[in-house]
Amino acid sequence: MKYDLAILPGFSTINEVINLTPYITETHHEVLNLDQVSIVGTLENYLNYCVIKINVKTDAVLACALTLKPVIYPLDFNAEIIFGEHPEADYVLENKVLDLEPIIFAYILSEKPYSVYSENVDRTQFEKKREINPAFSGLEDLLKK
Repeated sequence: MKYDLAILPGFSTINEVINLTPYITETHHEVLNLDQVSIVGTLENYLNYCVIKINVKTDAVLACALTLKPVIYPLDFNAEIIFGEHPEADYVLENKVLDLEPIIFAYILSEKPYSVYSENVDRTQFEKKREINPAFSGLEDLLKK
């Protein structure tokens, strides 16, 4: 999803479906698949900067925090990204070519939840049993009285 700003008009629309699965590395072990990422928005090309307003929708496949089984988690968010020489710019504009895929991937990583759980997982199976320190076992009898 690269855009050459030298040939783009001042205002363009974006409507693409991209595959971000190749960006998943070992450090993103909780993300299993991002193959259908829908990007819809606008690109405003000015002299020294560019403003991109997008809506990102995908059904991210994430690993369950307990079982590591795949869990489909819908993501839907908006982003406004500014490139170039602007007081509020998010990124420097280099070579007048925008590669949005790694940036959108980073936004997805920031929007996804820290952990997800499969609907049919029994959480009690993974909880540790509370053990009482032997030094305090006598206190339990006092609380029951």
